[in-house]
Amino acid sequence: MDENISRAAGASHGTDVTPEDFRNLVEPLGRRLEQRTTLYGRVPNTDDSTVLV
Repeated sequence: MDENISRAAGASHGTDVTPEDFRNLVEPLGRRLEQRTTLYGRVPNTDDSTVLV
């Protein structure tokens, strides 16, 4: 995920989070990544090469 607003405001966080970074955050919590549409529907056939937002 690329967060332009945070970066424009001078923050060092919120920039270029990869699917692997997200996975490392959520898997220890017992959760799994799920790519969603803009209406929060599920996106079929998600794999690691897909950008998760």
